[in-house]
Amino acid sequence: MRLWILASFALACACAQASAAQTDGPPPSAGPDFASRVAPVLRTYCVGCHNDQDREGELSLESFTALAKGGKHGPAIVAGDPRASRLIRVLTGAAKPAMPPRDEPRPSSSEIALLESWIKAGAHAPAAAAALELAVPRIPPRNTIRPILALAIDPAGAQAAIARDRAVLLLAIPQNADTLPQKPRKILGPFPGKVTAVHFTRDGKELVTASGVAGVGGSAAIWNVDTGSRVREFKCQRDLLHDAELSPDGKWLATCGYDPTIEIHDARTGALARKLEGHTGAIYDIAWSPDGRYLVSASADDTCKVWRTSDGERLDTLPQPLKAEYACAFSPDGRSIIAAGGDSNIRVWSFVSRARPEVNPMTLARFAHNGAIVRMAFSADGKRLVTLGEDRTIKLWRTSDYSEIKLWENQPDVPSAVAFAGSRARFLVSRLDGSTAWFNAAAPDQDTPQARPIPPARAAAAAASAAAEPAPTAEHEPNDTPAQAQKLAPLPARITGAIDAPGKPARDVDCYRFSARAHETWVFEVNAARQGSKLDSFLQITDVHGKNVPRVLLQATRDSYFTFRGKSDAGAGDFRVFNWQEMKLNEYLYSNGEVVKLWLYPRGPDSGFLVYPGDGLRWGWFDTTPLAHPLGEPCYIVEPHPPGAKLVPNGLPV
Repeated sequence: MRLWILASFALACACAQASAAQTDGPPPSAGPDFASRVAPVLRTYCVGCHNDQDREGELSLESFTALAKGGKHGPAIVAGDPRASRLIRVLTGAAKPAMPPRDEPRPSSSEIALLESWIKAGAHAPAAAAALELAVPRIPPRNTIRPILALAIDPAGAQAAIARDRAVLLLAIPQNADTLPQKPRKILGPFPGKVTAVHFTRDGKELVTASGVAGVGGSAAIWNVDTGSRVREFKCQRDLLHDAELSPDGKWLATCGYDPTIEIHDARTGALARKLEGHTGAIYDIAWSPDGRYLVSASADDTCKVWRTSDGERLDTLPQPLKAEYACAFSPDGRSIIAAGGDSNIRVWSFVSRARPEVNPMTLARFAHNGAIVRMAFSADGKRLVTLGEDRTIKLWRTSDYSEIKLWENQPDVPSAVAFAGSRARFLVSRLDGSTAWFNAAAPDQDTPQARPIPPARAAAAAASAAAEPAPTAEHEPNDTPAQAQKLAPLPARITGAIDAPGKPARDVDCYRFSARAHETWVFEVNAARQGSKLDSFLQITDVHGKNVPRVLLQATRDSYFTFRGKSDAGAGDFRVFNWQEMKLNEYLYSNGEVVKLWLYPRGPDSGFLVYPGDGLRWGWFDTTPLAHPLGEPCYIVEPHPPGAKLVPNGLPV
């Protein structure tokens, strides 16, 4: 009993000493400074395992407060007595287990002596909170380019915030100017590290910034735009921040970063309200719903997640992306969630998980760029979306169906950020070479040839001809080449003839010449099987020179391939293709010249799509012929367009 009391008394004294060292502040001869000299040693050798999030042995050495608290073996330090301090004893091997572990780097004798000197001098706490700073040598950069990592434009479209390295420039936007002024109106800073995100508040009076130091901590701040002064600073996650955004009502600040958690702070007091945990990788982007009740997050773990902000409940995980997601947003009307990232796809989900956790159905997945999508932004009215790709392209989309409107190729460098100029139909893009450029979002929609009306007289004649079935025209030989083609009377027409008749070669071709005008619609068919013929018919429409007349342009919008096994050239069932979850019924699937139409989803893990007509022999669309397809053969979801249409390239074949 006496030994237990003595041990308890020693522990209480040690804790009291550490506490006194923490509250008294360092005297003039306090020994090495904790923040600048001691903490870097602990971060290098100890904090990887002993931190606030991962407390090996219930011990964290991430801060002085945690160090003074100690772990399951009691206090880590005894102020004034290095030999009695467990921290020194495990580093020197005097106590077991020796630290760091055998296969990890160990501090040098001089670094251990530094820790002993600090403890012997009283193990005093730092006089003030340590700044976010990485203890590494500063190497002056040789490159004069200052990349732009983030930009924002206020709701009135009057000024822009440009984030260059550790500073944010506030620039007035001249009316209808093609360039930004060289001289900033204000310069905000300093920041602990590179600024990764900037956002104006809804009234345009304040600016939110995100920054931090990799491996050390994150920092968010709210700035007064008029004075350039910092209104409030938030010490956030344990690592660099990637984004910080105020709720629409301005009451809450949400932050995310390399640390896979989301923090929600009271924007007025800075107090941490709650943490949202569930991602297993860095979180690159977050966005509030228009009503401020929900958050969506995009992560390196290949998912997006939907959160209710009032209690932090996760309402859904959107798992369909195949690589890291870099950007996410709610549509301006709050009905949809949009995300994009490393797999070059735009995905849209219908937002339904409002009252309780449930699945938000994906309504669209579209291949967008020939590289990762790094940023996106909606226009103020929600009718346009801009996406930026690592392939140095910028795309403008119509949000009614998320079809491409315009492509800007071959940018001088990778686009890094985008912002619309208030309610105006133009947007600003920054690039990694430090340049900026304006683009017009009011570009006309995609030009497609429109069917021109048939002249009235010709239309009346066609209608009269169609009313009564035309008399048959007998085939006349020779008609085996376009030059020998038999001329027909004005359409419509009906031809009777024979293939492989006596005296003809084994493979016969009959050619017929007719007249038609551009944009007229005609139907051509062969009546063979219906009257008992064994003819394997093949119908081809060419011009007078024998070149095929384009019937349709098929633009691929989703890439895939055959999985599990190949496909024969007959059946309509068991089309097993990669990433089938992002395909829709009645979409066209193209592979090696064959086009089929999806009829029924797979009915379990051991099945595939059924294509039209659902059973029996499958149909080939656009006059294509069913073919056999080997395992792994590429296939594509395609959209049909009229011949001559100007298609916006998306990195997939046409």
